[in-house]
Amino acid sequence: MGRRRQIYLLAPAVSVWVYSGLAGLTPSVKRAAIMFTVYLLARLIGRQRSVIPALALAGAVMLALDPEIIGSISFQLSFAAVLGIALFSGRLASRVNDRIVEYSKLSKLLKRPITGVIYGSAVSLAATIATAPLVAFHFGEIPIWGIPSTLLIVPALPLFIGGSALVAVVGLAPVDSIAIAGLAAHALGNYMSFISQMFASLPGGPLEAEGSSAPLIAGWYGVLFALLNRERAKVMANRVTNLMQNFRQQRDIAVGAHRDLHVPNRRRINAALPIIAIWIVAAISLVGFVASAPTSTDLTATFFETNRGDMIFIETPSGTRLLIDAGVDSDLAIQNIESVLPPLDRRIDVILSTHPYADHLGGLQRIVEQFEVGTITDSGVAHDSNIYESWVQSLAGYERVITAQAGLVIALDTEVRLSILQTRCVVVDCSNFNDEGVVARLDFGDVSFLLTGDMTSGSEADALQTGQPVKSTVLKVGHHGSRTSTTQSFLDAVDPDLAIVTIGIKNQFGHPHKDVIARLEDQFSSESVYVTRDRGTVTVTTDGERLWVTSDR
Repeated sequence: MGRRRQIYLLAPAVSVWVYSGLAGLTPSVKRAAIMFTVYLLARLIGRQRSVIPALALAGAVMLALDPEIIGSISFQLSFAAVLGIALFSGRLASRVNDRIVEYSKLSKLLKRPITGVIYGSAVSLAATIATAPLVAFHFGEIPIWGIPSTLLIVPALPLFIGGSALVAVVGLAPVDSIAIAGLAAHALGNYMSFISQMFASLPGGPLEAEGSSAPLIAGWYGVLFALLNRERAKVMANRVTNLMQNFRQQRDIAVGAHRDLHVPNRRRINAALPIIAIWIVAAISLVGFVASAPTSTDLTATFFETNRGDMIFIETPSGTRLLIDAGVDSDLAIQNIESVLPPLDRRIDVILSTHPYADHLGGLQRIVEQFEVGTITDSGVAHDSNIYESWVQSLAGYERVITAQAGLVIALDTEVRLSILQTRCVVVDCSNFNDEGVVARLDFGDVSFLLTGDMTSGSEADALQTGQPVKSTVLKVGHHGSRTSTTQSFLDAVDPDLAIVTIGIKNQFGHPHKDVIARLEDQFSSESVYVTRDRGTVTVTTDGERLWVTSDR
């Protein structure tokens, strides 16, 4: 249908972008969608369909839309894997397959599935080779069972996606037949889970790769580049060898010649030395400019948009980094933190966990595993949940862990300090578990941030009765703007100039409640109330006297 005018190309284009939207438009999904669109355009206008130009164009488009995406793990791994497949898989597979085909004892019936296995393994091996240094750098280990497990799982993925789509379609019908329609998808899901668990339990698990650095990554890709261009490398090596031989011959001739004959050569050499020196100094200066981080006299506080929960990142003028909670989604937490860190920089100096609920704790464990964390300050509040139990296990092998207590002061900088005001109610009988969390205040010059966690009216009353210094410039509204928090008396005591409500886009509790927003807007103008669900990630910058606020939307 439509083949004569190539209208049929619209169907796969629309399908891919609709599916990409449903999948969340992560960097790897966007890369695949853009590459497929480029492929369709190439098919439409009859141009070559090489992978490399399509990949380069996809990268250029994504970087133009969001330059900071280059620091994303998903972006790096996705492009490295596809580039490795494009450059290596065909070469690896053809060499092995040629030998199999030449082996006359195998029947044609056997050669075809063997060829499929060879090419599938080559694709997985090529992607593993291309991504190995990045995996080692970001995760500290390299899985060795990835190739065979991928080979067994990938063929089932299209069937699993198709079965899931069938379940979705059947679910729209009034007939209760969704269980029957879901049998295939359920069986395939169990199969993939079984394969993953089986390979994970095999001896010889992931190879430890702690200490991987940018020079090692550069060296790895340098070797791969040399292997891809070994013929050119041989030619270049021969040229260098010939140049060295010619240089020695000229030197021998010059030594035996009359002194006056080689004075011009000396002059040429002496004239070239300043130019060489200038190039060396310029190269060193460029490297120093790129490698050095710009100095700043400002403090930045980033209140991330999350699916659900709190995630706050603070960087002091001297570069000390504090992360407070990480929302419920670990993948989004990694993506958020990478968006504010320089590429290849994995340092977080202090982590503060304010509450054991999943919307505060969910993303922290992976951040601790994948980043270089200095000190962890835990709320010390126990909770009966799998996420909390997993968090406790990860802290067990960590040396620098302290428990938050009222009165604790963490000096982040010469002028920046984080003070723990409250961890539980003291004089007020608080029955709400949300009140058993960390309430802290961050001070820098004349500017302060009151970070209330899931604080409700009970702990607010307790803070006022115990005389806590709650007056602050910026208020992180308690409990995501729930009507159980931000009482008028507490708001009067804080007297903020700016209020930020951290609420996830998937919040199912109706936060923030209208009466809380009304109280905030009565206190000051609506322009000073920022809700992350509406405004996206909110960044507050201060020099200790003034505030500048930016948001994604």
